Amino acid sequence: MLHTSLRAAELYYVNADMTRLSIAASTQLPSYRLTPEDLPSPHGLVVWEQPITDPVFPIGVPYWGAMWTSGPGGVGVSLLVEREDFIRFSSCADPVQGHQELTAAQKDVIRRAHSTDLVISGTTNMPFTEEPQWLPDSPLPTGLTSGELSREVESRRLLDEAERTLVTTWLLMGQTITRDEPVTAPKSAAKRITRMDPSLLTSARYCTLRHQSATPTERAEGDVLSVSYRHRWIVRGHWRNHAYGPRQELRQRIWISPHLKGPDGAPLTDPAKLVNVLRR
Repeated sequence: MLHTSLRAAELYYVNADMTRLSIAASTQLPSYRLTPEDLPSPHGLVVWEQPITDPVFPIGVPYWGAMWTSGPGGVGVSLLVEREDFIRFSSCADPVQGHQELTAAQKDVIRRAHSTDLVISGTTNMPFTEEPQWLPDSPLPTGLTSGELSREVESRRLLDEAERTLVTTWLLMGQTITRDEPVTAPKSAAKRITRMDPSLLTSARYCTLRHQSATPTERAEGDVLSVSYRHRWIVRGHWRNHAYGPRQELRQRIWISPHLKGPDGAPLTDPAKLVNVLRR
């Protein structure tokens, strides 16, 4: 089933700006009732430019991507981690579980079994039209030791963060604050993909925030005082009285879509408070 849906999947790559916004906005996302219309495609694979979770090793490793396949009742999601992180996590000693550290030969066996850069390290299911059982609402199992309970809480926290960020990413993809464009794989990568399977896609949707550049320093006419922008911010959609025509004397009302403004590379200011990711 997963293999079949992956062949039908749309591929998405979310750049660092949109990744950070998705993470920040996800902390403000309540128990959202997911619907099929919220998905950018029925089946998909998304990779974030930055990890969406920051676990403390060896309790967990960062999530970098997710695959999903939808059906009548909801969405099945497989979360992805980097292969070397997965090997390090799988092979380390775990006193809580009574596992000893694997040998170099045993690590190589795991490495040969996973030929891709990203591997599955967790699955979850998100029902449509039902409130998700995120961490605060989900009861913990009984009979666990303190070490096992601590690991269970941390594991659920990471899954909770990953689910929220994935849902937020989906919702942001459907808003005018974002844009996406098709990009093709470099020739070397395309050849590698063709060798693996000629039927696999060699293009992806590059997802980013709409950007309108602003100079680091702006001066008012006749004013010697300059204003330096050291951050970026999200401009909400608004109407502008646009000047045009001879000597710019005519005016026309135009709609300015939400966009990102400020110098490239500067940090975003309070992104969680500036984007509404819920359906109106």
